[in-house]
Amino acid sequence: MTRDEALLKLLAIEPMPRSEVIAVTGWGIDATEEALRGLIDAGQVVAYPSEGNNQFEAQVLGLPQATQEAREAARIRKAEASRRRYARSVIA
Repeated sequence: MTRDEALLKLLAIEPMPRSEVIAVTGWGIDATEEALRGLIDAGQVVAYPSEGNNQFEAQVLGLPQATQEAREAARIRKAEASRRRYARSVIA
């Protein structure tokens, strides 16, 4: 399996920021950037801003509705957790 294939499968499970991709894969910054750039250029991954950091998400076409709903629920949970962490850091 190539890095592109592995990264695409990882991001199909759950969108994540670059720092998490680097931590999960262990590839380092340069290799991760190269893989992300290639997938973005190919239209297979999209980057969208999330509290000052880019989130990366695989563009997976034809997912069953239940999978799409599960991905959306995971995205919402992750955003809520991020907002809670930010609120705690501001209060502290």
